[in-house]
Amino acid sequence: MTRTIALALAAAATLGTATVASADSYFGIIDRQGDSAILDLGTVVSEADGVVEIYNGDTLLGSSAVRAGANGNVRVNVNTPPLTDVTAQLRSGDAVLAERQIDISRN
Repeated sequence: MTRTIALALAAAATLGTATVASADSYFGIIDRQGDSAILDLGTVVSEADGVVEIYNGDTLLGSSAVRAGANGNVRVNVNTPPLTDVTAQLRSGDAVLAERQIDISRN
């Protein structure tokens, strides 16, 4: 019994520190992106001051600071137009508040 309680507490502590997306932070509708080094993410809502980071796999391509609340016309410079789809992460400190796949169309 004591071991079961200890395992439950350990699991709860781990879940409490895990990086989890939040329902209060999200990306609005993101249009398909074309042949540009500036990604237009539209509206980003964040529960805390943070940063939007754009990744291609594990490689950070660019970032843009956001404030708590609704942030309109969020744009991120990734220096060169991406060749494939990328991922946007909304982060505050070490926590990932939201994540979205961005469709890149090179037509």
